[in-house]
Amino acid sequence: RKSYQGGKDLLAVAVTKRVGDDVPDENFFDNSGFRDGHVYSILGTNGDGSEVILRDPLARDLDGRQYQGDGVTSVDMEDFDRYFREMIICYSENNFKEARQTIDISYDRDKREVSVPVLKLTVPQGGNVEYLGLS
Repeated sequence: RKSYQGGKDLLAVAVTKRVGDDVPDENFFDNSGFRDGHVYSILGTNGDGSEVILRDPLARDLDGRQYQGDGVTSVDMEDFDRYFREMIICYSENNFKEARQTIDISYDRDKREVSVPVLKLTVPQGGNVEYLGLS
């Protein structure tokens, strides 16, 4: 989260390419450390801008083992372009109110799929939603 002019915060994520949609080779992500069709938080860049610093919100590798630390990694610009299909960037006001709901997220290693329960969001009259995310 980075603060910018006018009291706004910048929130950014990067989405990896999807095997079958973006790339034909089912082994495309082998040895890359990245997940097919997964969203990573963008924390920034290194000092000279040659690498993007990312955080995997699952903080686990593809076999379900916990990463060292909190899932933070970096990728050079060439690999970022190779493995990621889009960045989503939005602004939010600094005076936002945060609401969190703890849910169980399951990962099926055979299918390489993440499952989450359906959530119901009720916004009070006069309220609004600027950002929803899983982390």
